[in-house]
Amino acid sequence: MIVQACLNGARASDFHSRIPLKLEAMAQDSALCIDAGAAELHLHPRGTDGNESLVAVDDTILAVRRTCPGTFIGVSTGAWIENDENRTRACIAQWRELPD
Repeated sequence: MIVQACLNGARASDFHSRIPLKLEAMAQDSALCIDAGAAELHLHPRGTDGNESLVAVDDTILAVRRTCPGTFIGVSTGAWIENDENRTRACIAQWRELPD
């Protein structure tokens, strides 16, 4: 059995007071999930404004890989994130730190 921790989803900050929406919180909570037995992570990267962002993927992947080396990391590419197919494709084309 493989346990995948899904840290934040497409939820707003009012969903729960501890939902990890900032980069540091995602990295820290990712490490806690791996320590608790999760083998993989699924994240919804956020920009500095707290909104889901495909632009924030590189920074998010780097931060989480620092705290969870060797862990498989997936990210959401939901159509609602950039709300424009061409922008979604352009953001993904710019990624240098690829999710697994």
